[in-house]
Amino acid sequence: MLKHRISYNKSVEEISLKYLVRINSVKFFAKEMLEERIENNIRKDILYKNYKEFGYKNKIPHKSEYAFSQVMCKNGFSYGQLRNGKDRQYYWINIKIKDKSFCS
Repeated sequence: MLKHRISYNKSVEEISLKYLVRINSVKFFAKEMLEERIENNIRKDILYKNYKEFGYKNKIPHKSEYAFSQVMCKNGFSYGQLRNGKDRQYYWINIKIKDKSFCS
């Protein structure tokens, strides 16, 4: 029994875009959902959770947290450990989520 069928009602561009999104879901997430914002930091675990949620809502498979971090760094984003009182969490530096509905 075939699970994957060829779609004859979609254009080549639509199929190509879907393929590219599935191949590089992190880059697609960053392009669609993030923007540079000086002095705005997001905890690494929260951004990863939002990435997984974005993938789930858009039917895109997600990468591991380690792979997510590697691709983000290759695309020019950086993270660091910041102190907030006694709490020392890792944060993505100078980025903001465009769509607040994905914020935790």
